[in-house]
Amino acid sequence: MRNNNNFNFDEEDCNLIFSLFDSFKRKLLKLIEVFMIKKQINLLEHYDIDENNIISLEKIVNNFENNNEDYLKINDQTFDKNYVRFTVEISKEEANIKVYISHAYENMNSIEQKIRLLAKFRRIFERPSLKKDLDNYTTKIVISYGRELADIKETVTASTMSN
Repeated sequence: MRNNNNFNFDEEDCNLIFSLFDSFKRKLLKLIEVFMIKKQINLLEHYDIDENNIISLEKIVNNFENNNEDYLKINDQTFDKNYVRFTVEISKEEANIKVYISHAYENMNSIEQKIRLLAKFRRIFERPSLKKDLDNYTTKIVISYGRELADIKETVTASTMSN
């Protein structure tokens, strides 16, 4: 007689299976981040933004890719070590990108130029630390716009009072 329960696993087998799924999921999330960085590099090139950062980011990604033979090998500690090194190097490069964004933002004269610049950067950068900085610049723009409106209101009020 045939056993109808083909999936009869003991607890140890279940733990092993699910730990393998969990390891695989974590590795996929890491790979997604690597591909996100590659997309960011392509967008930086497309918008012709800061060639030095592009070269540095490409070097970091290429180094990571060249040091890993099998990305999906579950128990490959080399991948995890290389990924840690990759994220540290990317974080350092993000500091340079933040400086570049800051200089570009400060060199814009009008609110409209700053909004366009930030919109371009938002299309490029997806990492949380850079998005947070872009949010801070957006807040600065809103505050600056509020000040300009208050100045205009004051000027209009003063000119109407003098007439």
